[in-house]
Amino acid sequence: CNCHTFEVVTQQIILAIQCTKERADNLAFLADRTGSVIVWEGSNEKCEKVAKVLGSIGLVVTVTQ
Repeated sequence: CNCHTFEVVTQQIILAIQCTKERADNLAFLADRTGSVIVWEGSNEKCEKVAKVLGSIGLVVTVTQ
């Protein structure tokens, strides 16, 4: 859906991965333009935590190994 504003997505990315606003803006831009983006790579435990934060506002999230 187009139900998330760019700013809401950016803020949620910052919350999820503790990055700069500039990095979050870039990730949100890529997701908007391409339909998906890799936000975090790391341990499965950390990826699940990031996914939970992003998914809490209804963003579609996939964790793969």
